[in-house]
Amino acid sequence: MAGTLTIRGTRITVSAVLGQLAAGSSVAELLANYPSLSNDYVLAALRSVDATS
Repeated sequence: MAGTLTIRGTRITVSAVLGQLAAGSSVAELLANYPSLSNDYVLAALRSVDATS
């Protein structure tokens, strides 16, 4: 995963989080599927899109 943004302390990529949100998953579903995620991390992933555009 060299050069790929990941969620701190996990091996979950920001692109995986964003991809699942884009596919229609809710934040609640993400949190249920990835117990190491928090709402703050999901929001940070969304902010990363804004920072790179």
